[in-house]
Parts: sequence; C-alpha cells; structure tokens
Amino acid sequence: MLIIPSQPSSPDLTGYLDADEPHAINYLIVQKLGKDEVVATVRDDGDVEAILIRHVVHAITTRINNSDAGEPLADNVRPLFQRNVGISAWGLAIHTQARMIAVSSNRHEVTVFRFGLVDDQLNSSNEYLGRARPALDGHSKIGQDRESRDNDVDLRPDRDADVTRQVLNGEANIPHVSFCNTGDDPDGRWLLTTDISGVCRAIDLHKFSLVQAFRFGPSIGTPHGGGYDRLNAGWGIIFLDKRSFIAQETIHDALGMEETDVLPDAKSDKRIWDISKTTRLMPDVSHAFSEPIKKRPTAASISHSTTEASSGTSSPSGDRNRSRQISTNLATALEQTISDDDDDDDTSGVPIDLNALSPLTNPDPQPDEDESLEHDIEMWSDLDESEGENTEDSISATAYYSGERICGNVPVFVRSTNLCEDLPCPILHASIRNIYLLQPSQQRHGSDQPFLPPMVGLAAPLRQSIQAEYRMLNMFDRLSMHAYIPTLGVVILASQKGRAIVLSLTRVLQNVNYPEEIDPKLGVKTNYAMRTECILPFKSQEKAGQRPFSPLHGIAVGPIQGTENVKNAAKKRWRLIMMFQDHSLLTYEIRRTTSANVGVEELVV
Repeated sequence: MLIIPSQPSSPDLTGYLDADEPHAINYLIVQKLGKDEVVATVRDDGDVEAILIRHVVHAITTRINNSDAGEPLADNVRPLFQRNVGISAWGLAIHTQARMIAVSSNRHEVTVFRFGLVDDQLNSSNEYLGRARPALDGHSKIGQDRESRDNDVDLRPDRDADVTRQVLNGEANIPHVSFCNTGDDPDGRWLLTTDISGVCRAIDLHKFSLVQAFRFGPSIGTPHGGGYDRLNAGWGIIFLDKRSFIAQETIHDALGMEETDVLPDAKSDKRIWDISKTTRLMPDVSHAFSEPIKKRPTAASISHSTTEASSGTSSPSGDRNRSRQISTNLATALEQTISDDDDDDDTSGVPIDLNALSPLTNPDPQPDEDESLEHDIEMWSDLDESEGENTEDSISATAYYSGERICGNVPVFVRSTNLCEDLPCPILHASIRNIYLLQPSQQRHGSDQPFLPPMVGLAAPLRQSIQAEYRMLNMFDRLSMHAYIPTLGVVILASQKGRAIVLSLTRVLQNVNYPEEIDPKLGVKTNYAMRTECILPFKSQEKAGQRPFSPLHGIAVGPIQGTENVKNAAKKRWRLIMMFQDHSLLTYEIRRTTSANVGVEELVV
C-alpha cells in the first residue's frame, strides 16, 4: 500500500460540501496526458491536480527495495499540475492527444486548461519534448479574449504558452464533462457537458461558444429549487468510438431481444428503440435486495452490532456489522443535512431527494419462487410514485418509471444544427436512472433535424427494491460512475446505491432485414445500438451475502496483468473492480467469448 499525501494549493481554502474535510476528492481518473499517464483529481475545495504515474511507480519500487521504509507515505511525489477553480469541482476530463484538461465546478462553468507545447526542434533536452508543457509556477497565461470571441474568430492558439479559459454552462451544477478521445477530434475542439437540470451541451472550444443544447424528456422541477431535475438530471455523457460497436446479424441480436419480442413504442414512435424490458428478464438479476435468511438479525442483535462494529475486521464477503453501522451513520448525517438545508436552496452540490424513500407496493410483478421476500421483511422501492406525471406520454406514472419504458423521452434540441458538426461518434448519456444512446450527427446527410433516429434507451435498468432498514441507499441512486473499454466494445455504468450494468456496444449494418414495426428507412444506414450483458452484483452473489449493505464508492477497469499488450481483442481480458464504502471489493473478469458476445465472470475478494 502507498499513500500519496496532497496539500491544498492555498492554506485558506474552504469546502463546499464538507467544511471539516475541504480537500476531499470528488472525482478521480487515470488517463494519458500526451505520452505520460497521470492520475488526475478534482476536490471539494476547488483544487485540480495531476500526478505522473511513473512517479508513483518509482515510489512503490523504492519502498519495496527499502526494508526500513516505515510509514507508507510517498511525501516525495509532487503534482505535475495543480490549480484551483474557486469552488467545489466535480466533472473532470482529459484530452490525451491535444493535452487538455477540462474541469466543471459549482460556479456553473467549465474551466479548460490547454497546455503549451514545445517544438521538437527547439530544445532536445526538455523533458516535455513535443508534449504538453504544464507550468508549475502558477503563472500560466489566462486567456479571456472577449473581442476575438465576440467576433467569432477561430481561437486555436499556437500552443506556445499555457492557456486557461472559462466557459459558462447554464445555471446548474455540472457532474460530468467529456472530450472526444476516439481520434476523430485530435485538436480537442469539442466538449460535451451534462448538468443536474437535465441539459446537455456541446461546446466548440476553438471559438468557446455553445453549438447545441438538448435534454431527454420534459423538465421536471423540484420543490427544493436549485434547478435540480429529480427525474432527468444528467450524470454522465461519453463520446463513443464507432469502431467499438460489434456488427450483429439481426436487430434482435443487436438489442438483446428474443426473435418474438416487439419494441414497445415501435408503432407510436418509430424514433425510439426501447430495450428496458430486456434487462428485467435477464437471468441472475435480483429485483429485491435483502439480507440472506441465515444472516437476518433480530432487533436486539442490530443494536448490539452497531456498538461493536468498529472493532471487527473485514471478511471476504464484507463485514455486515460494519455495513450496518455505516448505514446508520449515513442516515443520521443525511437527515441532519436535509434539516439544515430547509431554509437554503443552494447549500449543497446536489439536493437530497426525499421522494426516493417510498414504500414498495409491488416489488416485482413476477417474483421468482426463490426470491427472499418473506412477509415479515419490509421492502422499499427506489422509485417515486409521483414520477412521470408531467411526461409527454399519456402512460401512467407507475408504468413510466417501472423499469419498462422510456416513453416520451426523445431528445429535444435547442437548435437545428448538428450536435458536433461532422463528428462520427455515437453519444451515450446517463441520467439519474436512465441510459440513452444517440446516433452520430454525421448521419444527418443534409437533414434539417439535429437528431436522426433511432435513439436506443434503457429505463431504470438498475431498479431494485431494498430491505427497509437499509433504505437510505436509495438516496445514492444515480448513474454517476462510468467505465468505457473500447477494445472490447463495453461500457459499464454504476449507481452509488451499489449496482452496475455492463453494456455491449453493437451495430446493425445497412440492408439488414428489419421487423415490420420498425421504419424500413432506417436500413439505409448503419445504426448503432447496445444491449445489456448483465447486472452486477449477480443475484446469486446477493443471496450468498457477498454484496455489502453499503454505498458504492467507485469502479475501475484495467487489463489483467499479462494481457496489456495482447493485440487480439478476443484474447484480451479486463478486470472490473467495485469498491464499497465499507472497503469491500467485488472483482469481475470481462472478455469477449466470441467476436459478438461478452462474458463476465465473478471473482469475489
């Protein structure tokens, strides 16, 4: 184990969410910046920093070779880059080839750090030869060239100096921003953002201007104010490489449907390919999460375990007592936060949704015989019974967000222009519970509409009722964690309540036979799609007590050791790690079993 301490960029920085721990990390990514791999973080006090991975590796090697290393602190590892954006930072993206970092903050703006480049011919001894040249002295050039921006001039710099620019992004907090790292945008021109009011934006960083804005579904306000859309708030947006999509022989294969299945909205709205039902019918998927029968404590044991949990050690399946104590502490903290915020609409990054705690009336329309739902166990739904009242579709609220339908959530665009001009990338968006896939803007071919169907959608794929005493987990239900494995054609989206969905990216080639209910005009082009491979943790793992009753704190993916340089994607294996708040880990191996299929195996730690 190695701990890399971090000092704030200024001693007087304050926290936005946590006054006691203002330097807490909100988001972390590992990615290449130019030719060097870095670990980059954004923090509650507004700090942004990047550390070279090779410096971390050197510190680990030094510690291994030094038997008297003492505490596992790497005090000698310093950030390659450190700045402050003035307030709590959340979204973080790196453009590898263009050597750029984008950070979104609760000022409702995005700050873009564009590093100066060193000419290969100028200084052969410079460490950053031909790469990004981060300024470490804090004197980077601040570019706010309003005159050039107003005159709509191409602002691409000569890259002879570091440049920092800010661009406003609406009136809501911005959880996620995204560059295009597929090779289709080598200059880092395009930036996508999504905010908690449900609005997504495409920004041209050459002109620092808004090109397009859109949202999925109608705007639904909140009684607590702050611009938070409790149904459609955005939590993730990703450019996808079209080469990641695996060709399928039929549209049913591409969407994960049986041959007899019919898309639910095909007759009423041919623009939508709604595959929500396919997730509900998958094997080894749990629709209700409760303690295994043998581990369900009595009321007396619950009280006893919470007082002694801190002295226990973690077991391979996660310490149940520790989980219970954490859940109790979280409940107390959240209730206190809600009480403190009643008189102030903008004191937290994301409002707490009290409606997330609704009793479950029907946990599963078709429960399995072995589902552990005895009458003495109270279950709570993760859905708000009032959801969907103001939707564009006349379907009932219960059906709208029952995990079965996308309904009227077709994207609504502000302008008729392309999303990112001729960029050939499909775009994936994750809201609080729903997932959407948009076709590339390049496919418009002169159309006067910014969006060409089909839109592929999944409504509430991670829906799950939960044992009543752990219902506070529902407050963390948002698809805020994302991992993309281009070589496998796999995207993983996870909710902080403790579940993840593994999606396989697929495509339907031109002239494939389409079912009668689908518009045959769609067959004139390649259509990009997705299908659900599995929901994690598996139902069998939950029944075995291997999933902790604790929020999910993060996910990570990487090639399994020994397969990093394997060129054949079919032979390359990847590891997915899910880390929970109680320090429990669940790990899985992901690989392609054939050219068209993905296999996921559980490896419980």
